[in-house]
Amino acid sequence: MRTNSSMTVRVLVGTATAALAALVAAGCSSGAGTGTTNTGAAGNTGNAAKAAPSAAASPMDGASGAAAAAPMAGDPVKVTIDETKVNGMDHYVFSQTKVKVTDDQLTVTNKTDEDQNLSCTGPVKLTLAVASDATGKLKFTKDGTYSCTTNKGAKISIAVD
Repeated sequence: MRTNSSMTVRVLVGTATAALAALVAAGCSSGAGTGTTNTGAAGNTGNAAKAAPSAAASPMDGASGAAAAAPMAGDPVKVTIDETKVNGMDHYVFSQTKVKVTDDQLTVTNKTDEDQNLSCTGPVKLTLAVASDATGKLKFTKDGTYSCTTNKGAKISIAVD
């Protein structure tokens, strides 16, 4: 790829590295659970434009699961669903595989070309539908640990305090 911008190269390399690390940490399996609470319809914003990944510290480091700097009080935790190709096959991963939520909601941006249906098990079953290039909010009513998987196989663990 030819580019006149070193920023473009850094963003592409950073995105690829984070996606590959998340892919290795989460595996490439498919699966979906069923949930009973749909919180996604009201939280979706439609065709949001794709944005470059932020260089800011994330709530958790997706590659190692080690805690990074916590978000400021009141700041929503944000993750993205990214698409990678491995041996010509599509694989879907979250930008972080573990996050800690302190304000009872998680913002999920779907940066793939496929709609993603997120299903979570934990203290309460939750579901969230996020269209391609859209954003939704997953709202938690009970503290605890949630394991979530999309219908395309992306996995994330969410600790809610």
